[in-house]
Amino acid sequence: MICQNCGAQVKEGNRFCEMCGAPVQPVQPVQPVQPVQPVQPIQPIQPVQQAKPINSNPQPIKPLIIDRPPFSNFCIAGLITAIFQIGILGLIFGIIGLKECSSKGKRGMAMGIIAIILSIADVALWIVVLCIFGYALIYDAMG
Repeated sequence: MICQNCGAQVKEGNRFCEMCGAPVQPVQPVQPVQPVQPVQPIQPIQPVQQAKPINSNPQPIKPLIIDRPPFSNFCIAGLITAIFQIGILGLIFGIIGLKECSSKGKRGMAMGIIAIILSIADVALWIVVLCIFGYALIYDAMG
């Protein structure tokens, strides 16, 4: 073997060069490369056969109709008036709508409850505002 570092002759079996002390790697014999086997050609995909219908005379699909009771118009009106801050009217419509929902089985009870809550909050807000402005007007008149 020959040292890759200094080019000196190294005895077989030595792991280091006697001249320069560099590690010597033994030469690995080259193994012959295995020939690659040819790849099998890809088979073409067979077309899928169209499925035959189970029932050759299908019936037309009928829409599902759910029979629901209508919404209470008073609950809807109460919610709309409460949203637009017409407090007393929303409160009246909400109460009438709740009674209509419970007695006639109509839908919209949640709208009636929300209308009542918003209307009460609206009336309370108007009372607070009027008290503040009323106090300010009285205070200015006396002052």
